[in-house]
Amino acid sequence: MIAPDPTLMKTALVLLALLLTASCATTKDGFVNDTIHQCAPGDPVSIEAGVEALDGDLGDRSEITTERLMVRVRVTNLTDDDIEVTAIRTEQNSETTAYRIENAYRKFNETIPEGEDHIFEIPSNGQRTRTSPGYVTTRRVELTVTVQLASGDVYRCRFAV
Repeated sequence: MIAPDPTLMKTALVLLALLLTASCATTKDGFVNDTIHQCAPGDPVSIEAGVEALDGDLGDRSEITTERLMVRVRVTNLTDDDIEVTAIRTEQNSETTAYRIENAYRKFNETIPEGEDHIFEIPSNGQRTRTSPGYVTTRRVELTVTVQLASGDVYRCRFAV
């Protein structure tokens, strides 16, 4: 039996350790887990979100077509200091809806002074989905909006649109 090369084994272990460290440092969406807030009343940053169909009413067509959407996210700074928004991600929470909104991500470099707000626009696409007979769906679409600040804080909020 041939013995494994010790140098190769050490290299493999170092690579494995680096991969494990990297996977523990980030969430599935790539944001660093510094401080994640789940959007509760009294938070120093307030977030609101809505979706606008740019091609007419959201999901109004009977045929399955892709619609252009604009997700608008209002970030209000309730702190005593300026904050800087560096990225916003939107993700649909459930596949059990009659409408599907594509996940979207956009980088920003927007400073919001204390006591003020800013509306961010994130383009996306949406589409009615086919459902099988007997498959239970809901008309409500739930989105998770994640706002990354330059400070490392992350605000993750759920909305029904």
